[in-house]
Amino acid sequence: MGTRKVIAIGVGAVLLFYAGAASTVYLATRGTEEAGMEPAARVSSEPESAAAGDPAQSPGGAADVAPAPDRAAGELVSREEAERAALGRVSGTVVDSSLDEDENLLAYNVHILDREGVLHDLQVGARDGRVYRHEIEDTEDAAEMRSLLQRARIDRERAAEIARSAASGRVVGVGLTDAGPYAAYEVEMLDGNIPGEVLVDAESGNVLARGAGED
Repeated sequence: MGTRKVIAIGVGAVLLFYAGAASTVYLATRGTEEAGMEPAARVSSEPESAAAGDPAQSPGGAADVAPAPDRAAGELVSREEAERAALGRVSGTVVDSSLDEDENLLAYNVHILDREGVLHDLQVGARDGRVYRHEIEDTEDAAEMRSLLQRARIDRERAAEIARSAASGRVVGVGLTDAGPYAAYEVEMLDGNIPGEVLVDAESGNVLARGAGED
């Protein structure tokens, strides 16, 4: 019987302790509210969920890609940066990129052939590096691009080097194209504000043609 009394007294003490602590927290919170202060925010170790309205990481969505921090005001995103932004959304091989103006938006159109043979079309803003559009091309276009890629003996970067040696300006687009009997790279150049094009044989690396591009 004596042992039961000791246990009961101990339990009662514990209950009184927790009741007192709860009262202290309540009074402190009430005092804070009356003083016009907000209680401290709860700190959670759980990762925050994506904010509402974040761009979807799937065809049709848009994702922001921060521009290079040292880019001068008004300087365009480079072709390489635009392609990296597109590859950040889709894994695969870039088979075409071009600089175009679409509905007052100056942007790179980047085509990527993924491992399953699906052809993706992504639009990357030339001023901010943001992916504005991501669409899937039809199967006929994908099949044609796969065929051209199989015929190519040099890659896009080699074609860009050849074009730079044949014309002045910087390369703003390189894409595989069907040039009659040739599988060729159409290399877009920009010399100041003057566009130009160089057609490079994707098999031999020979320059097939060069001239003014579309303004």
